[in-house]
Amino acid sequence: MSDGLNDARAIRIAEIMTDFRNLQHYLVQLRPMPTAEEYYLEGYSLLRECTTEAQLTLQQPFSGSAGAATGDPEQERQQLKAIITDAAVRRFQCQRAYLRANAGLRWMNSRNSILRGQKPNASHLGLLQQADATLRNVDRPPDPRLQRAEKLIQRTH
Repeated sequence: MSDGLNDARAIRIAEIMTDFRNLQHYLVQLRPMPTAEEYYLEGYSLLRECTTEAQLTLQQPFSGSAGAATGDPEQERQQLKAIITDAAVRRFQCQRAYLRANAGLRWMNSRNSILRGQKPNASHLGLLQQADATLRNVDRPPDPRLQRAEKLIQRTH
């Protein structure tokens, strides 16, 4: 039985897709240029991970059935709900990558302000370790409840 909310669902899909597009656009523009010595540092590795994660999210195929439009409101409702779920999961994945990338950028900016164009030396050690620790605290694994919710969402795909 159709509930008369298909137009609202279509609008919600457009909103979610716009958020997703904006996040993707931001993540694709991340292009840090570390030196060879810095390439494997945590913050730069994190930024590369986030960009890769965003690309993989974009490459995942839509899992819903793309049946032909029959004009049946109930079928439209089911299809719109599947699209909303898929779009919301993708947006969530990109939002998580975006937040992690921001942490990486803050780390990179902290590092640059500590070094001020110099090579790292013993006088920088304490502040650099503090910046690394801050990054690790921000990028620690999520709450186990969130991990279970993500697994449930991925099973629906």
